Amino acid sequence: MIPVKIKIIQDIWRKLDYMVDDLKEYYGDDIDEDTSLKVRPDYGYAKFYLDWVDGSYDMSLHALIHFMLADLGGFKALLSKETYKEVKRFYKKNPEYLYDFSANEEEQALVDEVDFTLVCGVRNSLQKRGFSIQSFIDGGYDTPSLIPHISKYALVDDIVISPYEMEDDLKHYLERNSLTQEDISAIMQIMKTSGDYENSIATVLFPKYPEVAKEIFRTSMKLCKKKSECTQLMMAIKGVSNDKELIEEVIQFKEKL
Repeated sequence: MIPVKIKIIQDIWRKLDYMVDDLKEYYGDDIDEDTSLKVRPDYGYAKFYLDWVDGSYDMSLHALIHFMLADLGGFKALLSKETYKEVKRFYKKNPEYLYDFSANEEEQALVDEVDFTLVCGVRNSLQKRGFSIQSFIDGGYDTPSLIPHISKYALVDDIVISPYEMEDDLKHYLERNSLTQEDISAIMQIMKTSGDYENSIATVLFPKYPEVAKEIFRTSMKLCKKKSECTQLMMAIKGVSNDKELIEEVIQFKEKL
């Protein structure tokens, strides 16, 4: 029930976030604007700088993201079969070089979008842990969360990069606050773009905003590609409601798959 592009972004961001976490553990509170953000993951040429986002690729965050897309199945899921075959052949011969997508504008735009979102996601991770994000601001990677007062670091615009963090942020926000209509509209846009990971947002919203939760469940239903996903959705609905009409909608949708 998570769009392919979003799942790739979330999976790769999680690994990048671990790298930022390791840097924070290494430096502790001894952080300033000159702190080196060098990491040595087992991708490409195994040395990158997480704050190198000025457009050059050698050892930059862009290069790291590119190599991770190649190694972790991102390109296979995103690209056409023909392009992916070319990319696969390229990396077999050139494991430390970056494939040039400029011959296909549509796929170049898709890869650029994923790259941009992940760079902004790393910016969030660094900012949250107290590292300087000046290079990201200078480079234009400052797209904020669509709902920063509810969940500041879990989103890049309407894309959820950290589902669990957004769930926790929303849960804590609702303990002390109510949602405005603007908040509800923004959350619905986020769910349409990113999907509802494990139906967690609808489940959190249901006690106070059942009608909003039901609409999110319906949005999730439309994103189901497998019967097993519909089954999971029905279990989530039954966990918070006995809405027979909604459950019947999911059953009928499941039968058409």
